[in-house]
Amino acid sequence: MKKRICLIALCVLLLVALFPEKAAKADDGLSFVSVNDYLPPELINVMVSYGGVIYMPCWFYTNYGLGLYYTYFSSNGTALLYNSKRQVYFELSTGKTYDAEDNTYAAPAILWGGTVYLPLSFVKNYFGSFTYRTVGSNEYGSIFRVTTGSEVLSDDEFFRAAAGAMQRYYQSMHTTAPATPEPVLPTPTPKPVRTGDTIRLGLDGLPTETVLDLLRRQEIEVCFFLRTEEIRDNPDLIRHIACEGHALAVCSPEGDASACAEAAALLWETARVRTIMAAMPEGAVQPENMVVFPTVRTETPPEDPEETVTSVMAKLEMRAGDQTLIFPISGENITALRMLLRDLHDLDFSVTAIRLTDGGGTPVVP
Repeated sequence: MKKRICLIALCVLLLVALFPEKAAKADDGLSFVSVNDYLPPELINVMVSYGGVIYMPCWFYTNYGLGLYYTYFSSNGTALLYNSKRQVYFELSTGKTYDAEDNTYAAPAILWGGTVYLPLSFVKNYFGSFTYRTVGSNEYGSIFRVTTGSEVLSDDEFFRAAAGAMQRYYQSMHTTAPATPEPVLPTPTPKPVRTGDTIRLGLDGLPTETVLDLLRRQEIEVCFFLRTEEIRDNPDLIRHIACEGHALAVCSPEGDASACAEAAALLWETARVRTIMAAMPEGAVQPENMVVFPTVRTETPPEDPEETVTSVMAKLEMRAGDQTLIFPISGENITALRMLLRDLHDLDFSVTAIRLTDGGGTPVVP
């Protein structure tokens, strides 16, 4: 009998450790989360505690002015939280958390009630775009305040001002719904869907390992347009790119037809890849027996990646059907590429490598 009691107690302890709990609140009151000087009713009782760590649903980080964006890759069960400067990935299946440089963190995401929850303290420390603390409690509950620096009221002033709203929410929820409701996700703004449309993607420049890893994680194959010196100076990398299934082509930003022919011959010698695809500035004399894509390589990354990507996406959305896009990655233009792939994913474009038959047209160029 004693063994059975011990076994039951052990099971209870395991269940407590493995499943999230609602965050602590004052007595039987509500747990309020405020943002700056706002007390949204949809943020009542949304905090959960898991392993002693406070978690918030993914939509909290994107819907309340914290400067963060979120997407979810269902193909590999990975959540991505990011802004224009930093990105962090959460693998739901393995509990692994890592950034674009493959630094790992002991801050796993959890899936609860069909919603991805992310650890609040880690997100705050990683992005540094907000702060938080408990500012007070009364018979109706406690307020956990998140601020971004744009708040007007002090914590004491805000708590006093919010007391009336706390009472109304408490009385309303206890009158109409005795049980604590699950958090309700805000209705998302409908987005245009381009299901069935394909982007034939070419990347103009030699990729870094970070670029290749990004494409690998998203299971995307592209076509890289390379200069003669890039092929000559990086033979192992060129062979590695070909082995990963990416297409290889050549380019001459100066519009030199002989340079394209030389690069194509070197590509065959280095990786046994034969290509007749070349990228050159519009109006350049085309090399014989090659299909030319008009483009101009930029030597430095754009000053504002978000502006560049917004411009490209506007051009893509204006057209219907399959399109060809050549995007520069010279320099460390990783942020712009990551934002581009995110936007293509959000609009349900399919992405694949440029083909030979796509040449001769007018691709979208930043």
